[in-house]
Amino acid sequence: MKISFKTAYIFLYLSLFIFLSCDKKEDIDDFSSVKSLYVDYLNAYTSGIISCNSEIKIKLAKKGETANPGEKIDADLFEFDPAIPGEAFWEDAYTIVYKPTDLLRDDTRYKATFSLHRILDVPDENKEFRFMFQVMKQNFEVHQEGIRLYNQHELGKVKLVGYLQTADFAADETVEKMLSAQQKGRELAIVWQHGLAMNRHGYTVEQVRREDEVGTVNLKWTGKPLHVDLEEEASIKIPSLQDYSILSANLVRGEENYISVFFSDPLLENQIFDGLVQLNNAGTPRLVVNLNELKIYPGSRFTGQLQVKVLKDIKNAAGFKLKHDFVKSIELTQQNPEVRIVQQSGVIMPGSAGLIMPFEAIGLQAINVTVVRIFADNVLQYLQVNNMGKDYQLNRVGRPVAYKTIPLNTSGVVNLQEWNRFTLDLSEYIQAEPGALYQVKLNFRKSQSIFYCADDGGALEEVDVLIEENWDEQSASSYWDNDDYGYDDGYDWSQRENPCSSSYYRNKSVSKILFSSDLGLIAKKSDQGNLQVFVTSLLDTKPQGKVVVDVYDFQQQLLATGTTSSDGKVEISLSAVPFAIIARKDKQTGYLKLADGNTLSVSNFDVSGQTIKEGIKGFLYGERGVWRPGDTLHLTFILEDKHHSLPKGHPVVLEMFNPKGQLVTRKVSTGTVGDMYNFNLHTATDAPTGNWQAKVRVGGSEFKQTLKIETVKPNRLKLDLNFGKERLSVIDKEIVGNLNVRWLHGAKGQNLRALFEIVLSPVKTTFKGFPNYNFDDDSKEYYAESQVVFDGRVDAEGFAKVNLKIEAPENAPGALNAIFKGKAFEEGGDFSIDQFNIPYYPYASFVGLQIPQGDKRGFLLTDQDHAIPIVSLDANGNPVSRQDVKVEVYKLNWKWWWDNSYEDLSNYVGRSYHSPVYQGVINTVNGKGSYKLRINQPEWGRFYIKEK
Repeated sequence: MKISFKTAYIFLYLSLFIFLSCDKKEDIDDFSSVKSLYVDYLNAYTSGIISCNSEIKIKLAKKGETANPGEKIDADLFEFDPAIPGEAFWEDAYTIVYKPTDLLRDDTRYKATFSLHRILDVPDENKEFRFMFQVMKQNFEVHQEGIRLYNQHELGKVKLVGYLQTADFAADETVEKMLSAQQKGRELAIVWQHGLAMNRHGYTVEQVRREDEVGTVNLKWTGKPLHVDLEEEASIKIPSLQDYSILSANLVRGEENYISVFFSDPLLENQIFDGLVQLNNAGTPRLVVNLNELKIYPGSRFTGQLQVKVLKDIKNAAGFKLKHDFVKSIELTQQNPEVRIVQQSGVIMPGSAGLIMPFEAIGLQAINVTVVRIFADNVLQYLQVNNMGKDYQLNRVGRPVAYKTIPLNTSGVVNLQEWNRFTLDLSEYIQAEPGALYQVKLNFRKSQSIFYCADDGGALEEVDVLIEENWDEQSASSYWDNDDYGYDDGYDWSQRENPCSSSYYRNKSVSKILFSSDLGLIAKKSDQGNLQVFVTSLLDTKPQGKVVVDVYDFQQQLLATGTTSSDGKVEISLSAVPFAIIARKDKQTGYLKLADGNTLSVSNFDVSGQTIKEGIKGFLYGERGVWRPGDTLHLTFILEDKHHSLPKGHPVVLEMFNPKGQLVTRKVSTGTVGDMYNFNLHTATDAPTGNWQAKVRVGGSEFKQTLKIETVKPNRLKLDLNFGKERLSVIDKEIVGNLNVRWLHGAKGQNLRALFEIVLSPVKTTFKGFPNYNFDDDSKEYYAESQVVFDGRVDAEGFAKVNLKIEAPENAPGALNAIFKGKAFEEGGDFSIDQFNIPYYPYASFVGLQIPQGDKRGFLLTDQDHAIPIVSLDANGNPVSRQDVKVEVYKLNWKWWWDNSYEDLSNYVGRSYHSPVYQGVINTVNGKGSYKLRINQPEWGRFYIKEK
């Protein structure tokens, strides 16, 4: 059984700016320019702590007169101390980028001078802009997750799994030099899985031998490739084949906590586990077996110390028992303080009562709430750079209006050591402006944590209850100066997961954009430019009448206005491309962004159809499919004009072109029978053969039809080969066709010889119900080959059985088109021909991949999950479950794909200038599965995805 490969292309785009902020803190030294003197010339620049692979950017407030996006410019515009080799170019008309040749030095502060006067006309005091940034300090940690089996039958080989975490970006090839493993002096291969999470690299030590004696694997890691002064090693015990024992037992936290117990051997799955696993004070546990792992889910909530007892009677797959009972006490450790928003998706909150946001917290006695108002007058400007719910460049359109510290245990009975749900009613803190959007940001400080730290002596700082700050115009800018972009203030990366360190509380914020409205908007735009808007109530779904709908273009100019009828509908005629809709009724306001990238996805549905041109549809056909020179072509054109856009008697023009593209005949018709126009076209007896073309022009639209004129000898015999199937596949146990040969006057073709051959050629693999999935492997090349499938005589009835045996090619990229070419020979030697096509599926099952649409530019943004749906189908298109579908994602260096077409991309995979960024295994259930792709590299890239 084979599963086809799938390829697809993903564009990656990352745009990173750290925006210009007002001066809350004093500069670290006197080097940096006073930023307030440059607000008329600069909008943003790189500052604060950045990654070692970052680019340095300057964003101008005015369009550069010499700007040509993508064009290189003089790198001497920038001067760095220490020096940074690299090149500069225009990213767009406002942005200049300096791209370093190599990675920046970690833990280094750079001084930069930008020659602003060479780009813009500025006063002498603004000729040069000086700024500073600092590169993050690099560090790393190695985590060991334990021993894993390959399968339940192969016990002599195991693998060790874990991951290596770096503080900052590190090249994949650099990380792979940091870790080595040996067993008895034998170097062990290490397979890497890069891109699992931000700067996390998974590793698997392969082919570890498990022998009759207890062994060890020496794992060593060094920070030299990263220029980090750290070298350590660990000896990992490998149990013997004779030693059936428990290797480890640990508490695993998640949505549902459980105890994970790893055995040296796979467990016997069908044994009765009742009474073999015991937990004190935690009820009867639920057990799940996965090869050599036993997951124990307590039957009730437990706190403090939990004793786990596994009796020796538990058996391995061979039926052997443990030598001793296993007992371990597991301490329920403190939960790290966290806060999360219950529903991250969705912005509009129906209900006229106001803005109410639920959130959950653990390990905290208070949180800080900051509310930023995006003013109603600025919402269109907000939508220019954001989709609803995003928070890019908020300082241009809003400002903070409230800051509160809210206690969480006001009742005194809430267990703060568990996740608890709370409700935040913003009406208690702000007076909502009709039509405004609000960003709610939640964060916390160390003093608000209840995590016990020994060095604190258990003392907690007093909680500030409902501390109010004055967010007037003078102090509002302080909100934008936060520690996220500040310089190193004692942050210790190695303590980032330690709640007893202040480093843990850095960047621990969550936020959400909220908007209160009862109006639900749906818009449909026709090809002719008319816009239909439907307004309903989000409370009861009833249509809303008398709603004023304003349509704006991207420049925030009003295009048109309409009012909904009682059925909640309004149709608006437009003369320009619409950008956004604002709907108003009473005190309710609704917004809808109309950019193409925000349309509802129909990728999971078959929405194929026709594009209506100029509001009319047309169809041209002839009385037969092939004509000979000298014949008269009787053509009929059918016209549909639903909107009556054409006046009565409007002419319909038909032009006929020969195979050389020369105009041969032109006719105009105004007479119709209903909506049908008749054209009779005569051809000369010496007319050239080939594909002619007929064009019909009406009302500014054009319709085309290919006409075949050939010199052919007519068939005298009719061949009919029928397999009784719409498609052929390798899973068909037997393919038998019925061949009938008849004379055209109806007599039987008695005992005539017939010959059929088949030619297989590649065709796009499709399955009904999955129109946007790709099931083909574009990296494979297949050339058509001919096979004889029948050569014999029919019987006296003109009938024969054709047993079809197709030699399935191994390198087929997917489905193939089976072209059957047949001949039936008369006794005198003349023959008649026939040809037909039928799809052939050479694999028993196929895996299809659907690439997400991305934003309106077709880009997938970094640092967020992208769900990649996968389907597994048999050759007939029925869902089938598949285990261990391997998924690999490769990144191509930009310089190799920049000048190549998308179709040629797969030719570069497998060569030295690509690198894997993701490797994993998924399972499909009933034909469906998915994996989440997160791309963290902050640079352009094109990606190639393969399943196997």
